[in-house]
Amino acid sequence: MANGPSRLRLTPELLGLTALSLLTHFWNLFSPAAVVFDEAYYEQYASAYFTHAFYFDVHPPLGNLMYAGLARLLHISPAILAAPAPAPAMRLLPAAFGALAVPLVYVILTQLGVGRRIATLGALAVLLDNALLAASRFILLDTFLIGFGLAAIACYLASRRASSGGRVAWLAAAAFSPAAACPSNGLDRRRSP
Repeated sequence: MANGPSRLRLTPELLGLTALSLLTHFWNLFSPAAVVFDEAYYEQYASAYFTHAFYFDVHPPLGNLMYAGLARLLHISPAILAAPAPAPAMRLLPAAFGALAVPLVYVILTQLGVGRRIATLGALAVLLDNALLAASRFILLDTFLIGFGLAAIACYLASRRASSGGRVAWLAAAAFSPAAACPSNGLDRRRSP
């Protein structure tokens, strides 16, 4: 085991794990071209931001806002999102968050001072976790919570070796990340005009 946390380096293991993670998360992502499981709800919640319709969801609002922003970027109309028709392009965002979980685990483990082999083994375990892979291939919020949580840990660990100015920035990022996944206490409720 290494002595103390090490600096992040782009190792062949990190690059290979990232490439494998991107491949597994984006391979055949738009299949099936149908609404699967709870995807219908999150598509409707995203359309509510465009139509200013009231909705209530027990989940944090940022995920639904991110879906609405992605729909805007991809020019997916609110009518398509509100209908029971599929919008598989919306799966890009959770797939990206899921793909980033693998390199984040590698980075966290190296920041904790473990060797490259152990960090590779830990990240490989996350890569091969079928439940995480399946959850990140559909329009759900789970991968956002996991991604923001892992980012918070990585930012905090990075702050431990940063200079005073950089330390404040890393700590601010570490505080923002879990706050992005916090419940809203009803702040996301809107009424129709």
